[in-house]
Amino acid sequence: MPALVPSYPWRMNTPILDRLRSEAQALSSNERAHLALDLLQSLDSGTTSSDTEQAWNNEAARRLACFDRDGSPTIAADQVHAHALARLR
Repeated sequence: MPALVPSYPWRMNTPILDRLRSEAQALSSNERAHLALDLLQSLDSGTTSSDTEQAWNNEAARRLACFDRDGSPTIAADQVHAHALARLR
């Protein structure tokens, strides 16, 4: 089964992370899945800082202005998703 997330050269390596990765690999698949879910949920606090929200609003406005100015072609979401999934395989 191919990895869904590629290995990145900027992956953080510290002694504690190396130890945790090693210990996590010793867990069963089910245990690793639960641990992954717990870790992901701990990152998703459901809140964003006002700076982050403002940055996204600015980016959305910039993209809309480019679209309005240039009449950039659009791509249907299902085509984008299909392309992304194909690249992950």
